[in-house]
This record gives sequence, structure tokens and C-alpha cells, in this order.
Amino acid sequence: MSSIPKLSIPGLNSKVLRTYRLGVSFEGDNKEKRAKEIEANNRVRGLQVRQEDMIYDKTTIDLALRIARDIPNKDSKFAPAAIQEYTKNYSNIGNSAYYQLFIAAKGTVDRENKVSKILNLLCKWNTQAIEWIVFGRSPRVENTLSFQWKLRRIYVINLLTSTRRQIDKFVPPNMQFNKKLPKLTKTEIKEAILEFYQIKHKELFSKNMTSKEKSFLDNLELLSIHSETFTANLQNWFSTEHSSHWRSLKKFCREFSVFLGDNNRNLFSSIRSIILFALSSKMEETVLNVIEKLNPEECVSPPFKTKRKGRLPIYLLMKKDYVVIRPGNAKKMTELALKDGFFELGFPLKGFTRINGKLIFSKKIRDYIRNGATIRFLRINHGKAPNFKIIVSVILEGTNSMFISQTLTLNLLKTFKGSSSRVLGLDINRISKYAITFSNKIEIPKELRTLIRRYNYLCSRIVPQLSYSLKITGRKKDRYKYCKLKGELERVYQKRKKILEEIKNFLPHYIAAVIVSSDSSFLCIESLEFDPRGKKGSLGKAFYSMPDECDIFEKAVLIASKLSGKVIRLIRVHPKGTSSYHYQCRGILEKEHYHHDHALCKKCGTYVNTHSNAAKNIREKGEKLLQSINRPSSHARVAD
Repeated sequence: MSSIPKLSIPGLNSKVLRTYRLGVSFEGDNKEKRAKEIEANNRVRGLQVRQEDMIYDKTTIDLALRIARDIPNKDSKFAPAAIQEYTKNYSNIGNSAYYQLFIAAKGTVDRENKVSKILNLLCKWNTQAIEWIVFGRSPRVENTLSFQWKLRRIYVINLLTSTRRQIDKFVPPNMQFNKKLPKLTKTEIKEAILEFYQIKHKELFSKNMTSKEKSFLDNLELLSIHSETFTANLQNWFSTEHSSHWRSLKKFCREFSVFLGDNNRNLFSSIRSIILFALSSKMEETVLNVIEKLNPEECVSPPFKTKRKGRLPIYLLMKKDYVVIRPGNAKKMTELALKDGFFELGFPLKGFTRINGKLIFSKKIRDYIRNGATIRFLRINHGKAPNFKIIVSVILEGTNSMFISQTLTLNLLKTFKGSSSRVLGLDINRISKYAITFSNKIEIPKELRTLIRRYNYLCSRIVPQLSYSLKITGRKKDRYKYCKLKGELERVYQKRKKILEEIKNFLPHYIAAVIVSSDSSFLCIESLEFDPRGKKGSLGKAFYSMPDECDIFEKAVLIASKLSGKVIRLIRVHPKGTSSYHYQCRGILEKEHYHHDHALCKKCGTYVNTHSNAAKNIREKGEKLLQSINRPSSHARVAD
């Protein structure tokens, strides 16, 4: 039996890092505790200011980059000592500063290597090189590199666009095509349309061509029929300056589709291809010369080029006095955390009495340590107004199995029982009562319903009210009330963020409980990649609130595998058609504006739940994928 493609199962024994926030307790009555909290917080803030002076030094940044390039495999834990040897700055805070600087330098060098691969690829693909120069993007390059690097496409898009913005600094003004493109006459555009259509028709037209190829040829034929009007509009687009050619062309395509009387026709790919074909004779040689002369190191911004918002945290990598005093190294701290549940931290300042506080470990973290996880290092940051409390995070290292808690999953299993199904489909939506919808009929747990209700209440009522009040107060120039409302709005945002984190922490256990109760061996989800950039209003909110993080489903599969005693596999299917067709009759669903939860089937007239219907379509796609893989090859030899 062949291996199933697009499976994502994290190994039980793979090493991972997990970060958890801890509290620091000081001795004394309330007044003394508060005074110690504020003073210790100020001392940490002072250390952070010293650290940033070292990190943002240009000479030190260049040195870290040189070490990262010359010794790419150097351990980041021991790199600070190498930088200190060069700078002769042996201060204790330097360990944290140079550690963060070297980590950032390694990231920069990694991006430089990726940019080098991008430029090499563009040198081979002339059309894509012109496309990248003109639009800052290239779908073919994005798909190729995201597959090669095993990264999400959105990462490759951001790398391509950021690199494109950088190159105008290093090329002559006549080679900068960010705002203005070479002018084309009407005759040149018209000839390009007809010639490109003939080439593509000869290349693609056949009995076996795909629906995508047929749609592309139909669009080209339509544009050639309306070549007079299209040429005039496109020439106007060429002569206008645009802040983004990609976005402006999308707008142009939508407007021309409306002009043709077919609002749903997508002309973007065909019009973009015509533009590239028309520009190839004028730009190809220039573009290739530009790309060949580019230096990847100049196309990537150095680390810490500009100061970031907020202070950088202090990383306590090893036992060092006069920074923040610990009882020993990571091994000693792990032993104390497991044995006593706390250990002391000291906050010294030269000429003043040292302030001591207890770092308290919760029961959950102690359970992880009991399972075999160890403390890697601590991270400390100063707190802001009005609390001024020190923020301490512990970074634990261990395997995936050490961080799996089955208590919540077992409690959920007692509350419902799903019907048995070997393959389970799952539809992902915005945060609502349909956020996670299964192909089996499962009632959402009460805890999840409560969290979703609280999240939506803040989004729909509290945030709009405070935002409107803030806007009105700003116009009245009431500074005191404005600051008060701004602080209140910030607290609401933080509360909403915490609720969203709770939802996303709850979902893996809920999904795992459904898998186990349904006795499923396969969980099917859509292979989605959200790009929320440019999305506004309700669509933008929906994109940002969708629980699309890969680790949610991977963690759910891991928990279910551990509970059921068998390997549960995660299958990603293509999302095309899952929300458009009725599961039973394959009719098209007619969705009403602003009402996406239910729709009417045009074929059978049934009023269906779109999310449950999509989950069943996803399950069906997963079953077909499994059947195609398990089917024996036609070339296999049959035994006599």
C-alpha cells in the first residue's frame, strides 16, 4: 500500500520548545510587596535599556552577521562568547544581548540564502522575472518555492514582495518600474492580444484540456473580441501611476468584467499574462541585467535596523550574577521546580540591597517537568502601567508526548457520543457556533459555546462602542477622557486575545474527543492558506478569526492517537467545491448576502446547513483519495 500524500503527523518523540508565563511573589505586607514589585521592575527595565544599547550597535550587528555567514552551524547558545571575544565587552547582560543578536543574524543569513535561490530561479524564467519586477509577485515562483522549502505560501509571498521593495535602492532610476511602466501604443497592445491568443490556443487547445485551461482560453478569446475597448482601457492603465500594480490590476479586471456584463468572470490571470507578453520585448534584457547584478545581502535588511516597539526581553541562558540571580544552571532549576514548585530570583543593583522574589510554578508546568521536560532558559521582561509587574516566562524543552494532557479530552468524552465513522470530515470557519463543524452530527460543548459567546460579544458590542466613544472624545479634545478610553479599549483587546487563545487551546481536545468517540482512523480537513491582506470589514474579521493554525489539528490527531492506541492520520484535501455543491444531489448552493450559514440548493430546493454540508463534502473527497491510493496498479502481476 502506497503512502498517503499530504499527511501531517508530528512524531511523539520529536523535540519541541514550549513557553509558559509564571508569576513572581515578593515577601511582606501589601505595601511592601508593591514597593518591591515596582523597584524590581525598574531594575529589569534598566537592564533592558543597557541590553538594547548593545544590540542596536551597528558594528556589533555587522560582526554577528559575519559570524553567522562564516560559521553557519555555530550553536546560538555559545555564540555570545564568540562575539564578546571580538568586542571585548564581557558584561553579564551581554550574554542575553548577543544571543538575541546572533539569532536575528542567523535569520537574516537564512533569508539571504533564500533570496539567492529566488534570483537564480528568476534568471531561468524570463517571464516570471518580468512579472516579479512589475507586480512584486509571481504565482508560479510562489508555488514552486513553497513546495521546495515546505513552507506556507504566504511566507514566500512576503519574501518576494519585501525583496522587490529593496532593489530600487540599488538600480538606476530608468530601471525602476515600481510606479511607471514602459509606454505601449494601442497597436502594440492589440497585436500582443491577438498574437498571445493564437500562441496559447495552439499550445493548450485539445480534447483533454482541463477546465482551467479552457476557461483561460475563453477569457483570451473574449478579450480579443472586445480588443478595441480593452486596448483603450489597458493603455490608460499603463499611463497611470500605481502604488501597487498587483492591486490596481485586480481592480481593473473587476471593472472590466462588470463592463462585459459578467461580474463573476475572473480575468486577472489572462490580462496579467497579456501584459507580461506585451512588455517582454521592452523589458526582458533590462530585467535580467538587473537581477544578475543583484547581491542577496543588499536585498535583505540587516537585523535590528530600526528600533522595535517595546523593550526586548532578557534571556537568562546561564548562571550569571548581577543580571538576575538564579539558584543554579538549568538542571538545578528544573530539580527545584519539580521538588518545591518554586525557587528564588534575585534582582541586584550596585550600591543597593538586592530584592528577592519567588518564581512560582503552576501544577500544569510541574506535571510537564514530571513527564520529563526540562527548563531550557528563562525570559524576563519589565511590566507596563498600571501593574508594573515583572513578566517571567519559562522555556521548557521536551518531546511532544511530554506536553500532552489528556484530562480535558477524557472529560469531554463523557459528555457526548459520536456515530461511528472510519473517515471524519471537518470544516473550518470563523469563530462562531460553526467554527468547527464535523461530518457527524456532534453538539458543541458548553464550555466552547460560552467562550465563543464572550468573544463575539466583545467583537460586536464592546469594541465598536469604545471605538466610537474614542473617536468622539478625540474630536472634543478631552485629553483625560481620551487616555482613559484608550486604556479601556486596550484592556478589552487583551481580554479578547486571551479568550481567542483559550478557544484555540480548547479545540484540539474537542476535535480529539470527537475522533475517539467516532472511532475514526482518518481526519480530513481542507488544505487552506489564508491571506487576509487587503480584506476589510466582515470578510477580514472572518479571515483573522479562523482557527487555521496547523498545530491545532496536529495536536488533536496526536491526542486521539494516544487515547485510542492507534495511529490517526490527518489528510488535507483540495478546498475547491466543498462549499459550493450540495452533498446529496450535487446541486449548486445559492447563498444569500450576509447569510452564509444556510443556503438553498438550486437543484433539489433543500435548505441546507452550509458548514455541515461542506464537512460531508470534505469527508467524501478524503474517502476518494484513500480509494485511489489503495487501488492496486493496473500493471501489477496477478497470481495464477
